[in-house]
Order: sequence, then structure tokens, then C-alpha cells
Amino acid sequence: MLTTARAVLRLSRATSLDAFVREVDGRIGALAQALARCCPTRNGMASSSDLLAREELAVFLGEPGCEAGGGPRAELRGPVVTIAATAVQPLAMAIHELATNATKYEALSRPEGVLTLEWALLADPPERLRLIWRERGGPPVVSVPRDRGFGSRVLQATLVRQLGGTLALRWEPAGLCCEVVLPAARALAEAVAPA
Repeated sequence: MLTTARAVLRLSRATSLDAFVREVDGRIGALAQALARCCPTRNGMASSSDLLAREELAVFLGEPGCEAGGGPRAELRGPVVTIAATAVQPLAMAIHELATNATKYEALSRPEGVLTLEWALLADPPERLRLIWRERGGPPVVSVPRDRGFGSRVLQATLVRQLGGTLALRWEPAGLCCEVVLPAARALAEAVAPA
């Protein structure tokens, strides 16, 4: 956790000290939430997929006390699965980074922008957990971003290297679509029969 915090400090970029503090504070906050979820676990279990996503995206879901204004701007869909304690921090950081980028540059930077996060278990051996982050209603996508910023490095480090998954980022005309496929053995606390 401390290594990740050091990386957050080293890799965060901003145009002013205030902006840097906001960037680092949000990322350290996501780390702290992930750590809090891991500490009280029993039998290696952490939180359900819905709870993890709901906590990271609460401000966009229209939850009481967390309204972003104008109603819900995010939708969660998927079966209840229990995330492995070792996967909570990487998944929380990835969702936080996707939400941060959506708020700054993409769908959530506009009042009409919305996002959907859905997940499913893939039954074909080996069992995998697929997550799809889809944005729409943001600025028109004219071209694929060339710069590889902190967010894309976080996604590679957490989802690909740490959890052994695959990551596909597609900038479609309607907005970003991010598809992640993770080995169930590394992402889930226990094997769950796919629906």
C-alpha cells in the first residue's frame, strides 16, 4: 500500500500546487477506502462487486447525501460476486482513475454525460470476470488520446500486471469503452458458478 502511495506522489502531475493536492488527495482517499475494505475481512473475502463499485462511484449514483446534481449519472449492472481481498485495492484504484478521467475530460465533464459499469462471469474455462466501463454524452471523441497519463499507467499496473488481466480501451464516437477481463482465481474470493 505504501509503495502505491509513493507511486501516486511520484506520478501525479498538475499545473498548480492546489491542483496537485486535489489529485493526490483523491488518489490517497481511494487507497484508504480500499485498505479499510480489506482490513475487516474474514476468510480472504473483501466486498461484493456491487459494494466496491458503489463506494467508488457514490457521488454519480444519486445516493442520498452524495448527489452530483441532476440525478444519477452512473448505472451499475452485474451479479453479486465477492471480490478477493487482494483484488480490492487494484480494482478500487482502477475504478477511481476511470471516474477521475471521466470527470476531467470525458463523459462526466458534461452535465448530460453518464457512465455504465457492468460485470459478468464468463463460464468458458478458465473462469473469468469481465467488466465493461462505458461512457456516453461527453465531448465528441475526435481521435484516440496520444498521451499515456497517470490513469492509463494505473490501469496497466493494477489490472494487467497486478491481477493478470487484459485491458482494452476503445474511444468510440459516443465515448470511452473500457473492457477488462480478469482471471476469477485472482479477482474473486471463491469460485462462483456463472449465470
